[in-house]
Amino acid sequence: LFADSVDFLEDASVNFLIGIALTWSARNRASVGMARVRLGMTTSLDLSIRNALNRRYPELVAGHVYSPGQPRTLNGGVTVAFWVSPHADTVIAESRVAHVARFSRSTHRTTVMPSDVVFLLDVDNTLLDNDRVILDLRAYLENAFGADRASRYWSIFEALREEIGYADYLGALQLYRNLPDPGLAHQHQLLMMSSYLFDYPFADRLYPGALDAIRYLSQFGKTVILSDGDVVFQPRKVQRSGIWDAVEGRVLIYIHKEEMLDSVQQLYPAQHYVMVDDKVRLLDAMKTVMGSRLTTVFPRQGHYALDLASNARYMAPDVTISRIGELVGMDLLK
Repeated sequence: LFADSVDFLEDASVNFLIGIALTWSARNRASVGMARVRLGMTTSLDLSIRNALNRRYPELVAGHVYSPGQPRTLNGGVTVAFWVSPHADTVIAESRVAHVARFSRSTHRTTVMPSDVVFLLDVDNTLLDNDRVILDLRAYLENAFGADRASRYWSIFEALREEIGYADYLGALQLYRNLPDPGLAHQHQLLMMSSYLFDYPFADRLYPGALDAIRYLSQFGKTVILSDGDVVFQPRKVQRSGIWDAVEGRVLIYIHKEEMLDSVQQLYPAQHYVMVDDKVRLLDAMKTVMGSRLTTVFPRQGHYALDLASNARYMAPDVTISRIGELVGMDLLK
């Protein structure tokens, strides 16, 4: 009886509103009608998005409250833990490797929350034997241009690195090309040197276990390349070596990475960071800024790592390993 009374009241209210609307102009009735249509479309869009989410993740049922941290396996085998508010308007999903994302059902936007840990990895002489790359390049230059002209290139290279703060092989090549040497400017070998650099088999210069180390660390947090270099050759090196794919495209290349830690933390927020680098000087600079939030790992590889006199001037790294492959199986977070 109560339900029938409510239904009668609803019908009476609708008829009353229709009676009022009959006194309005056609233009006003059209405006109200368009507003009603827009409201209906908004509701339909909201329902469509909710239905799509429920089909993709049937666990996200409005009104169902899971216990904090209770694991659920979504379609595709991704194991997460859910917290659903009593009002069913917010869902927070946290993956097993501590990546947290917030899905707002009212705005349908995703906000990345801090991870527990992010692993930052250098490239040259950390994952890849860059000393060997330079030896190959030296041999190529001497064979193509002779010892004197090759020596001149390396003089330009070192002067340019001192000026700009990073190794720029292609920039040095351009300056080398501008030398007042008519016989050199038209040599075919000079034009082929850039191809040699771009097509170099960098994958063959990865240290043993380098990609295995990346895969191992990715079980515990995001792996991110943090390197110094130019914006052309260094990305090419990371791509052709296979490192780019190994870290799923998370690659940061700066001029002085130790000065860009704020940007790094904004792009990849985390409660703790691990930096793996062959330069003790850079590890010291980063540790000074980040303190206990950063664990420094020093792989003793390459000529910088073997400069004992220089390294002695800086803070000792938290962890020292003989080669990058030793990271596999290590607990860097204890």
